[in-house]
Amino acid sequence: MARSLLVSDLADTYQALGLIDRAMNLLDQPDIAGDAPWTLMSRARLHNLTGNPRSALDLLGTDGVRTAFLPTPASWHLIRANAYHHLQNDERANEALENAAAAITKLGDRLAFAECAAGLRDRLSALVEDPPDARMLYRHQHSAQLTRRELEVLLALRTKTSVRDISQQLFLSPNTVKTHLRNLYRKLGVNTREEALQATRKMEF
Repeated sequence: MARSLLVSDLADTYQALGLIDRAMNLLDQPDIAGDAPWTLMSRARLHNLTGNPRSALDLLGTDGVRTAFLPTPASWHLIRANAYHHLQNDERANEALENAAAAITKLGDRLAFAECAAGLRDRLSALVEDPPDARMLYRHQHSAQLTRRELEVLLALRTKTSVRDISQQLFLSPNTVKTHLRNLYRKLGVNTREEALQATRKMEF
């Protein structure tokens, strides 16, 4: 499981850098758990990015994660919304957006806005109280040179009190969360959780 988490995280990083072939090759390794939620989301992101929204929906065709012990993250629903949007199916896209909005409210997953296709952000914002500005999220991410995962962990600190809670929300292993915390503390020039939270307030999230 831990290897699948790390590989999916690396695949998302390759995707963000535009290294699509590397991301695909990484996720195609035979020892990677293909039915794990984080792996399914990484694969579905790649399908959307490469113009294969139907393949993305084949992977995320259900309305929730295929595990009973984890809540469905907003990103799961937003990847589906992006696929339906690409297929010009507004009714199903809106259904997925409503599910995403509920997950954002329940889990405090505000970074999920950055997952949302540009053409859907206004619709999602209308469904969420006090929505963040996705462009602002990216601006602060790059100004501090944080990775997407580090920013996710930083935002999760606002509502989650333990490493275990953060790991469950973000589908990461506890050790991976600890590594991201060390890295983002270093990049922000802070030493404690409270100092990191002060940094998020300065970022106006």
